[in-house]
Parts: sequence; structure tokens; C-alpha cells
Amino acid sequence: MTAPPSDRPTTELAQDLATRAATPVAREGTGTTPLVVVSTSDPGALQRLGLRLYGRATVQPVRGTLELKRFARKNRGCIVVLDCAAPEIDPLDVASALAVVETPTVIVWGASPSTKEELAGSADSAKWVHVGLDTEPAALAELISSLL
Repeated sequence: MTAPPSDRPTTELAQDLATRAATPVAREGTGTTPLVVVSTSDPGALQRLGLRLYGRATVQPVRGTLELKRFARKNRGCIVVLDCAAPEIDPLDVASALAVVETPTVIVWGASPSTKEELAGSADSAKWVHVGLDTEPAALAELISSLL
């Protein structure tokens, strides 16, 4: 007897998605899709967001501030998504890291009131877009698409 499949994707699925998402997809007339850099420790959230944006944007996971800064410098029009419900990078570290590069669009997903208050002290984070914890990946993908 086999166990029913889990609703949460396996690490292998998330890594496979990350690999496919890191490969730019050609779009007619523009060459490649826009870049969305995602900081999350939840492979399921990354997978669902990547699937919702497939063909419209390239979703690239990041694990640290140096990697994030590198992507932001190379891709000035990128969108950065910070999953505060399952953070991979502290949002305050991101604010410091992005202060030295041209500030990309940053979406803070599911920040607590205390995190929002801490971020309010950073001048660059005042322009960040905050979405609630209850925002589904489909709605987040639509918001991102509208910003591309």
C-alpha cells in the first residue's frame, strides 16, 4: 500500500523548478522575460509562484544578500519578492543591501506589524509594496505581472 502524495512539493521538485525558472524564456520581440528574484525558505511557495508566472517572468530564488545584490545590479528592472512568512533573508538586511544599488521594485509578502515598523526606518523601504500574509500566490503573481 502506498501513502497518498503530499500537498507540499518535494525539495527535488522545488530545485527542478528553480533550475527551469533560472533559464530565461524567449519572448517574442523582447529576447527574455523579466526577472523576479524571490527570497523564501518555502519551496512550495516558490513553486506555486513560479508556475503562476511561467512564460511572463523568470523566477530566480536567492539565498543570501550578496546573491540578491548581484541580481539587482545586473538586472535593474527586476522585482524582488521577500517572503516574510518563511524568510530566507532578513528584510532589514535586504534594505541595507539594496541601498547601494538602484532600488528595484520590492514586494514584502506577509510581514508582521513589527517587521513593517522596523522597515519603516529605512528610507529605501518606504517605496516597497506590502502584501498581506493571506495573499495567495495567484494574486501575488497577478500583482507582479502588473508591475512588469
